[in-house]
Amino acid sequence: MSDCKNHELGIEAKTVIENASEKVAAFLGSTPHEIVFTSGGSESNNTVIKGVAHTYKNKGSHMITSNIEHPAIINPCKYLESIGYKISYVPVDQYGMVNPADVESVMTDRTVLVTIMHSNNETGTIQPIEEISKICRAHHVLLHTDASQSVGKVPIDVNEHRARS
Repeated sequence: MSDCKNHELGIEAKTVIENASEKVAAFLGSTPHEIVFTSGGSESNNTVIKGVAHTYKNKGSHMITSNIEHPAIINPCKYLESIGYKISYVPVDQYGMVNPADVESVMTDRTVLVTIMHSNNETGTIQPIEEISKICRAHHVLLHTDASQSVGKVPIDVNEHRARS
């Protein structure tokens, strides 16, 4: 009897997760299979940055970020530097804005990831992610953006963004 109840609880949990994935995907303009739940932004950023470093280590060991990123980005970058990765930190202007040309200027054939926050929780600056995305696509480089401070404050539509960039 106990095994039957455990199976029912598993089915119920799966249904709850699937429903949540559908709701989050609809909110972000993505698809449910693109949604991965983590304990928070730091875990998500660590998973992406270190995961890309591990997965693409044969392609290259260079990443690009800005010098004003949240510690959830800076800390995994510093860790990767400690094990031999090259991280380029692009500057920002007086408004905290990244210049996409600066991102492109430090790209190399060993660049595997650009990680730039979408919006800054302290300054409110919204980065030119679409322009940076176009540069990344042209160079066949992955782009990661921490949009945790954007969700619910500015419209986010992942599919619309993909179509424009």
